[in-house]
Amino acid sequence: MAPSNSTSAVTTTATPPPKDISQREHSFRCYSTALVLYNSKQWGLVEEHIYFNLARQSYHLSRVAQSLLFFIRLLSATSQQSAVHHRSYIREFVFIYQVKIKKKEIKEQKSSVLCLFFVSTMSITSSSS
Repeated sequence: MAPSNSTSAVTTTATPPPKDISQREHSFRCYSTALVLYNSKQWGLVEEHIYFNLARQSYHLSRVAQSLLFFIRLLSATSQQSAVHHRSYIREFVFIYQVKIKKKEIKEQKSSVLCLFFVSTMSITSSSS
C-alpha cells in the first residue's frame, strides 16, 4: 500500500473574540494568555517581552495603575534586558507614573517608593572578544 500524501490541518478550539472588542483589548487578552503559558518556563526574555506589552496595552486601555504594576514586574532585579532596553523601559515607566500623578491618582508626597538600580556604563563589559 502506497503512503498517503494527504496532510491534516491542525484546528484550534479557541473561541473568537467578541465583535465589539478593540484590537488593543484583544492584544491584551492574547498577551495575558501568553503570560500564563510562559510564566513558569523560566524564559526570562520572553516573559519580559510579555510584561512590556501588557504594560503598554494596559496604558492605552486607560488602565494606568495596572500598567505600572506590569512595569514594576518588568524592572525587577532578575531582569535579563540589555542596558538599552532597560533604559527605555524606565523612561516609559516614569512617563506613565507622571501621567498617574497628573491625574491625581497618586499623591506626590505620599507615593510608594520604587527602588531602581542605576548601572554605570563604565562597569559593563562585553563578553565577546
